[in-house]
Amino acid sequence: MIYILFAIVYFIFNKHRHSIMTVLMGLLLFTSVAAYLVGRQPDWEFSTVLYTLFNAILLYVLFRGFRKYCDVNVVETGNINLSRLALVETVTTVFGIIVILVYAYILMRIFPMLMMGTIAVQDYKNEGGAAEIWETMVPHILITFGNFVAPFGYFFLSLHFYYLVKRNFRKAIKYVLLSSCLVLNGLVALSRSVASQYVLLYVTILFFLMPLLSKKIKVGVSIVAIVILGAIVLGLGVISDSRFSDYYTKESKNEAILDETEQSTLFSLFDYFAQWEENAPIILENHKFEYNSWGMYGCGGLAVLIQKKLYGGERINKERSAREDRILGMQKARFHGIIARLVYDFGFFGTFLFILLYSSIIYRLGPKRGIVSFKALISLSLTLPPCVVFWAGNELGSLNLQLAIIYTLIIYRYVKMPYSQRKRVVNNQDMKVKDSIIVN
Repeated sequence: MIYILFAIVYFIFNKHRHSIMTVLMGLLLFTSVAAYLVGRQPDWEFSTVLYTLFNAILLYVLFRGFRKYCDVNVVETGNINLSRLALVETVTTVFGIIVILVYAYILMRIFPMLMMGTIAVQDYKNEGGAAEIWETMVPHILITFGNFVAPFGYFFLSLHFYYLVKRNFRKAIKYVLLSSCLVLNGLVALSRSVASQYVLLYVTILFFLMPLLSKKIKVGVSIVAIVILGAIVLGLGVISDSRFSDYYTKESKNEAILDETEQSTLFSLFDYFAQWEENAPIILENHKFEYNSWGMYGCGGLAVLIQKKLYGGERINKERSAREDRILGMQKARFHGIIARLVYDFGFFGTFLFILLYSSIIYRLGPKRGIVSFKALISLSLTLPPCVVFWAGNELGSLNLQLAIIYTLIIYRYVKMPYSQRKRVVNNQDMKVKDSIIVN
């Protein structure tokens, strides 16, 4: 109820139509309504109310970082070296095509097995069975290559919207198809999280950029988006049905509106978004200072990968699993939301400071006076993912996202014009304007 009240108050006073913050608050409202449908609403004990308020306030601070992403007028790209950008596009496109072909081949082999019930989804997804099956289909090096190329999907998505606004529809379609390498990376593991994030990320950015699109473009984009996103949602439905069609067990004692036995697949989809609301106060109440992992619990994607290379993957996996079992117990594999996960990294006060810092970074990268720079556009696909999946966990700890941040930073530094060159371009443009005035 607290989250619902927060959202309602926001919508009453909100004056911006095409605002990213509006989408995020709408998503918060949806997850809260879903919590009532599946009986995940938290109780009204004093401690629970305090933890819920802590969550709600920090989520609002986090979402406020996007307050400049609204009422956009134009996308400005004058400080980009287009020839260098073209070279980057060519190289990354080749990588993306290879990975998509590999993942498509694996999916064509896996989904029939899934539909016929010849593979156990939980063992495949959670017990390491996926890697064994993949290696019977394609060489191991292609799987490794795919894991390192898939993060380019975030950059491809930025290019899709960049060319969409520039009205280069051929390239816009090309890059939205290439961005699917990110989704396929999750679907081959029969995971719903990456696909869910992609759908929410796409819809949010599209909503924000709508003022720059004509009615004709909006219709065309809507058709393509419905087809592509529909295919992703269908994949999610197949995975959900395979995992929960027989029976779905709800451990919460709260009364649910949906029946988890007769409507198990639908119930699981709503519960996917709602369970954080009940689980977050539980682990927040159980938190102790000695549980803080200082970034290695929810933020350690790349750091954990390096540890595995140094000390062995099996050893690190066992150590991390044992620690999570000891600290979280049955809550280990559940959704708690980004705020609760960050508390187990930095504590309550540290999480408050972390959210303030992250929100301020988002704000500084944002548009200025309704003008979206190329930097602001490509930054959006990197800063937004942890927020659109705030209900799951800490996406900042995703290896995909961390690699994408590194890739995009390198690319931007490469394609960005030096200041002296940008100044010459501006001066040349000014001279052309003066010459035209004299002639006229």
